[in-house]
Amino acid sequence: MTVEASLSSLVALVNDVPAYPKWIDTCTEGKILRRVSPTEGYAYTVNKAFPIAGRDAIVRNVIRQDPETRVVTIEIEGQPDFIPPNKKLVRVKHIKGFWRFRPLGQGKVEIVYQVHSDPGGGIPAWLVNSFVVKQPFRTLVNMKKIIEESRLPDKKFEFIKEAHEK
Repeated sequence: MTVEASLSSLVALVNDVPAYPKWIDTCTEGKILRRVSPTEGYAYTVNKAFPIAGRDAIVRNVIRQDPETRVVTIEIEGQPDFIPPNKKLVRVKHIKGFWRFRPLGQGKVEIVYQVHSDPGGGIPAWLVNSFVVKQPFRTLVNMKKIIEESRLPDKKFEFIKEAHEK
């Protein structure tokens, strides 16, 4: 997806874990478990999965920026044993993926969102396959809507350089 946005505003959106239910499809809860540094943290999310049991996940997010291309990558890796499981939810054991924000010039940014996960719990293949397509698409549509409505936080990060900055 291509949007008109600053790199910092996109990082701020993805870094605002409590706001995930507003734009990440099927997410009903998001909270920060530990902020290790400005570029690393552990997040907890809960996703509804009707008609099956809800899922929870713990992920480690690490933000990096290539100093030459200014491409920002937020790496996502599951940490299922970071906190004890919630007996009412199925813990997602495997998650690996990333957000990538590539400046295209003239204020435009290409966004790539890729995640591989195993939701666990013996879900029928047809249900998993429908989720795999719909959830990322709806998440990106919601993200674009927030960006276009200018509801992104106007935040600057010391570790992020915009495409036009020296």
